Amino acid sequence: MSFEISPLEWDEERDLNGPDIWILDTAHSLPPWTPCYAWSWLNCLQPGWSGGPELLSLPSSRGSYSALVDSCCYLAPNIITDEEEKKSREPAFREAMKPWIEDYDKAWGSIVDEMLGWWAKLDPIEVEKLSTGQLFEHYDDCLIMYKRMWMLHFLGMYPAYHIYGLFEETTKSLLGINDTDPLFLRLVSGYDNQLKKSDRMLYQLAMKGVDMGLEDTFKKVPANANEMIPALEQSEKGKVWLNEFNGFLKTRGWRIPRFTEFYGPQSAPWIEDPTPAFIFLKQQLEKGDKFAQDELMVESLGERDEAVKEVLAKIPRDKRDWFRHLLDIVPKAVGFSPEHNHYLDHHANGIMRRLFQECGRRFALAGAIDDPDDVFFMVPPEIEHAILTPSLLNWRPTINRRKSKWEEDCKKDHPMTLGRLTLAEAVPMIVTDIILEKLVVGAMPEVRPELKADLYGVCGAPGVAEGPARVVMNESQFHEVHPGDVLVAVTTYSSWTPLFSIIGAAVVDHGGSLSHAAIVGRESGIPVIINTNEPATQKLKTGMKVRVDGNQGTIHVLAS
Repeated sequence: MSFEISPLEWDEERDLNGPDIWILDTAHSLPPWTPCYAWSWLNCLQPGWSGGPELLSLPSSRGSYSALVDSCCYLAPNIITDEEEKKSREPAFREAMKPWIEDYDKAWGSIVDEMLGWWAKLDPIEVEKLSTGQLFEHYDDCLIMYKRMWMLHFLGMYPAYHIYGLFEETTKSLLGINDTDPLFLRLVSGYDNQLKKSDRMLYQLAMKGVDMGLEDTFKKVPANANEMIPALEQSEKGKVWLNEFNGFLKTRGWRIPRFTEFYGPQSAPWIEDPTPAFIFLKQQLEKGDKFAQDELMVESLGERDEAVKEVLAKIPRDKRDWFRHLLDIVPKAVGFSPEHNHYLDHHANGIMRRLFQECGRRFALAGAIDDPDDVFFMVPPEIEHAILTPSLLNWRPTINRRKSKWEEDCKKDHPMTLGRLTLAEAVPMIVTDIILEKLVVGAMPEVRPELKADLYGVCGAPGVAEGPARVVMNESQFHEVHPGDVLVAVTTYSSWTPLFSIIGAAVVDHGGSLSHAAIVGRESGIPVIINTNEPATQKLKTGMKVRVDGNQGTIHVLAS
């Protein structure tokens, strides 16, 4: 048997006779992956997703096993069913969780410090100036970093999400509410994070440009960096502003519209193509008010304070100190998502993309491939092999075959599950893994005919809003979003955060209570509905006037 991308590619005879269910990873692998990213996920991330739970000794789960099916990732829960084994793992798990519960900032800070060390080493490297031998060595450094980053990712994510799960279990037992209740969601909202800080810094830069007399340029010139930058360079004030903007990009420019891929313009970090930053700038100017996130955070903190007063009055005295401690750390655990995106995933993917782009440039010059971007249809071991001898190799037949397959896969409908069980039947398995439960799959929506809604979903963020639907299928459509729109998407990623400062509500096909849309919606003070019972991106059309009720989990079409 031979494998095109990895031994973890789908094998029907082996895999359909193995796990009872395989679940499409809608949070990461739609649209389908190119071979370069698929290999990197399966061979660099997968050890973290399986190894993290072992190092932490999770009692009920060994994480998830990944397989590549038609260029998409499917996950099989790797649960622990033996009760004695669960009990035997519990003491070590408690010890692993102890540092996070006692001093969350210190535990998370140790991961951040390690990654900052990697960035200090790798960021300054000018890959185009490396000799062939140096590029070969740089490849090894990057791959070691990437694999380590994913291990740290899960060594942080599992404890953070388990703190969230512990808080939910506590509120269930003491208050009778879970994480779909608006009261619960107010308790975990209202804190700053690195993505908010980046948005705030960019907004402040935009306002400084306005004060410098650059508003007409910002508004009239298309947001495309290839047009905006030359326009700003026409004036001395524009040059001064661009200098500050480039300084911002050096520290905050590793943000990527789609960070779960290396190929295509949507996988370019802002430091490579700042077009998304200019789109955000123009959208903020169109909205025409203060940076809404700051006001919303103050409002959210006020609502949280009121919610805390309300629930503490219901907590037995002997449990209040513990409950207060959880209240202090759970917002930080919720904030793990935007924090780790800033310090880990985006930066690491940007470094890897830069490496592969330079390899592609050299391979094309040597005649091994037609276009530098064809390198993304090779897999990293092939790229490593070709670095030293590109002129001796012809990768066109392999690339053309893979590219044709990938293009076919991009046109396919990908089933939500494979295997013997339905998603509903697999719920007892899913809830054994906090990442599957709260991030990838989420709760199932409850259809209540008496509400006469056009769509039902799960409350990701409370509130009610009306506005025109804006269906956004990928990051290339960001510029189409206007203030007050109801964003409708398959899912959203951390790079979509700036849109949440201008939209009125969001509806997403897939996601859990710790998915991006839910977290950022709560922090932005807008209603969000996740996991719709029918795909909202198919049912709703751009321009429809809709009412989004996050409290009820319903969407009503008011006018088509």
